[in-house]
Amino acid sequence: RYGEIFGYLGANGAGKSTTIRMLCGILAPTSGSASVVGLDINKSGEEIKNNIGYVSQRFSLYEDLTIEENLKFFGSIYGIERKKLNSRCEEVMKVTSLNRFAGRLAGTLSGGWKQRLGIANAILHRPKILFLDEPTKKKVLLFIMIGYAINFIPFAYISRVMFLYHYETALVFSIISLAFLLD
Repeated sequence: RYGEIFGYLGANGAGKSTTIRMLCGILAPTSGSASVVGLDINKSGEEIKNNIGYVSQRFSLYEDLTIEENLKFFGSIYGIERKKLNSRCEEVMKVTSLNRFAGRLAGTLSGGWKQRLGIANAILHRPKILFLDEPTKKKVLLFIMIGYAINFIPFAYISRVMFLYHYETALVFSIISLAFLLD
């Protein structure tokens, strides 16, 4: 459903991140099937990647590029037309409050600002589903703040958010609408 927040909870080593890699079309399952945005993960991995946003556990953007350069680089990989790319970058930087730091090298940002950049990058291409792998409490709260803003911005239309979290983290239970516990 549109607007659903799904929590996938489990102990360390239970397979949460492995499952996410399969759902994102990065890792082929050894058996079974699943679909993401109506696409079979065994057959449509590349198409799935075009329809999802992903924020990893660790900062994974280029530290030697500026905020704006990172967004433009990944926007071009996502296939965003040049004419639209500048306005999309401006929009996501505004939503994440990164606009005043657009020329700053990503490597000089604090952890919280790097998380904002990761989220800005993940929503740049208008994904239908956003995956947050092991988000920190700050990242969850940041996403809630950004999600509030996104609801009023026409460029963003993320239909679902999926959190991967260790099941002992109580914060997740207060924001998810549906949870799956992995033992």
